[in-house]
Amino acid sequence: MTQLKALFVGCLLFVAFTGHNYAQQKASYNIQGIITDSVSKKALVSAVVTLLPSQLKTYTDAKGFFEFTNLTGVKYQLSIAYIGYHPVTVKVKVPVTDLLKIELASEENHLHEVVINTDKNLALSDYNLQNHLLIDAKKLDILRGQTMGEMLKNTPGITLLSSGPSIVKPVIRGLHSNRLVTLNNGVKQEGQNWGADHGPEIDPFAINKIEVIKGASGLQYGPEAIGGVIKVSAKDFKQQNGIAGAYTLNAFSNNWQVANSLFVEGNHLKKQNLSWRLQSSYRKAGDAKTPEYILSNTAFTEFDVNMAAQYRFKHSSIEYTFSYFQSSLGILRAAHLHNRTDLENTIASGRPSVIKDFTYQIGRPRQDVTHIINAVKWFYQFKNVSKLSVDISQQVNNRQEFDVLSFLNANSDLKDKPVYDLTLTTNQVNVKYEHKKYFGVKGLLGLSYTNQGNYATGKQFFIPNFISNNYGLFIIEKWNKKHWQAEAGIRYDWMDLTRYINVNNVVLNNTLYYHNASGSAGVAYLFNTQWKITGSFSTAWRPPSINELYAQGLHAAVATYEQGNAGLQMEQSYNSELTLKYAKNKLAFDISLYNNVINNFIYRLPSNTFNTSFRGVFPVFNYMQTNALLQGFETNISYQLHKNIDVTTAYTFLYANDISKNVPLIFMPANKIQSSLTWQISSLKKIKNAFFQVNYQYVFEQIRVPLGIDFTNPPAAYQLFDMAFGGSNIAKANIRWSIGVQNIFNTSYRDYLSRYRYYALDPGRNISLKLTIPFGK
Repeated sequence: MTQLKALFVGCLLFVAFTGHNYAQQKASYNIQGIITDSVSKKALVSAVVTLLPSQLKTYTDAKGFFEFTNLTGVKYQLSIAYIGYHPVTVKVKVPVTDLLKIELASEENHLHEVVINTDKNLALSDYNLQNHLLIDAKKLDILRGQTMGEMLKNTPGITLLSSGPSIVKPVIRGLHSNRLVTLNNGVKQEGQNWGADHGPEIDPFAINKIEVIKGASGLQYGPEAIGGVIKVSAKDFKQQNGIAGAYTLNAFSNNWQVANSLFVEGNHLKKQNLSWRLQSSYRKAGDAKTPEYILSNTAFTEFDVNMAAQYRFKHSSIEYTFSYFQSSLGILRAAHLHNRTDLENTIASGRPSVIKDFTYQIGRPRQDVTHIINAVKWFYQFKNVSKLSVDISQQVNNRQEFDVLSFLNANSDLKDKPVYDLTLTTNQVNVKYEHKKYFGVKGLLGLSYTNQGNYATGKQFFIPNFISNNYGLFIIEKWNKKHWQAEAGIRYDWMDLTRYINVNNVVLNNTLYYHNASGSAGVAYLFNTQWKITGSFSTAWRPPSINELYAQGLHAAVATYEQGNAGLQMEQSYNSELTLKYAKNKLAFDISLYNNVINNFIYRLPSNTFNTSFRGVFPVFNYMQTNALLQGFETNISYQLHKNIDVTTAYTFLYANDISKNVPLIFMPANKIQSSLTWQISSLKKIKNAFFQVNYQYVFEQIRVPLGIDFTNPPAAYQLFDMAFGGSNIAKANIRWSIGVQNIFNTSYRDYLSRYRYYALDPGRNISLKLTIPFGK
């Protein structure tokens, strides 16, 4: 009996043991996760998640949630695909105790990697090898309504080149205009960028995000991206059914400007395949004011329309965008004078010789600008997560400039015709193929073609008519493993530029040919979740632009007489950069050091002479060439003083030298310090999302200038204070509002990069009121 009991117990133990082993062998696990946009953090609905190697598929729900159940293996890969986003593959080892949080990057031009959030400090997504800054929608909301240049003003490493209060261009590390590329929703903006008075023709209300890529890093964007890339993006298409929108009204006290914009978006059909958005903006501004006087004839108007629609298929998408931008800009009347004595007296006094009462009227001199974009984007997502995309666009930019004096008699029918009437037409085609990872390497191959033609019909010709063609071919590959990431790319471009001139009613032409290679390589190492270091080297080139070669005449908007140089050679840049980042809990900082040698650097040099004609008297500038060194550093520190209070401080330092002559380069931005304090709280009595922000900026005097060259000495150092306060939820409605003051103490100052500093101060105090009224859902 005892033996039978022992046998029975043994059988039970055997059954239990074998059953336990069987249970262990058949243990099953689940993988759960959420997929969101890497920037907006919004859930991505209906993203395709494939479990490898089993090829099981599932789709994310309305919250971006997905799940695989009853998994019996140990190691898997998740392949995630979503239209308009980079496909990614994630390695997963079960059991997984936490919910996976996976972010997809929507940008098609960067080789972003997937982000799995396990820590709030430095994330793997921060592996970007390029010096990359992001101004998101939340930050832009505070700046909404200002020009794009003004929106970039407080960004570390960026300064502004201004031609009056309404025309500003960004400057990155001393480079601007044709050395920067602006991408408008993926389209390379071509608006006669050669002019210092030609700001980006982009509706600032339509901008939802700005990314700044510093340094010669534009392998995808052509040889002109020698100084960096500025990418502006509109709001993502609405993904849920319904119609929504917002009306925005802004008012500014300095020039009594009123700006408003209406935005409407929708999404339709059962599978939510069709999305669209429509926006129209209008602004009207009078003469700007300095602390001491009116800047006469600086009024301006602007009218914009933007439309876009997207239809999504199972594996592809097609999108159409239309943009219309029209502005009429007054040019400071005091910059156009009749004789040399008046000009010299104005420069000597620093005070405009023409000061009139405030008005909204735009008189002569002025410029009227119209910019139209038609663009089509298409892409196809292959089953192996590779992607093919094609972008086709056409831009037409018309610029008319009107002199202060008409050289026609008062009875002539042509007396109201523009002096310059330039129409630049640009056609672009870009084809890109993103291949999946092979042995840990993911890459992008592409080719591009750009055709440009400029046609002038005015009374004068500042630049000749021309046609140019640019063919480009590039490849960029990226590798990452654990804490390392490396990226390398090469691009080759061929370009021809044909100039047409009329000599005694005979049209003559000559063609210049350029071709060269660009390249970049970099590596990043993430020590841990707090420290990261990146290093990169790149080389880029730029052919001389049409104005640098052939300009001859009055550049009316900047009130200078410019003379081109047909003997200019290509610029060649050799840029190296090292960046160190730290982020943990309340403290984050980064520092970037760069060294950029540009051979055959092209620049405008004052000749210390004046050109006098029936149109007036103007300083003469010549285009010159030398070897240049631009080196410096940028540092940015942020600290969380309190859970609701953040403080940031940035310092930018630039040393620019003419290597050939061993003298400072002229017209380089002064060094500056920027600080801001931001207090935010989700609820302050009846105010939701309340914020209070104070900005401080100290700009040093530019002491590194060539002696005896410019028409006047650089202006003194200055400091400015700005502040803004705002929130939402007025009258229980979700109305966003803010009140701001720029230049609080109405400081009198001149910036070294202001083209009007010879004649007048920069604008004074400016109080703004902004309201945004959302509707729909």
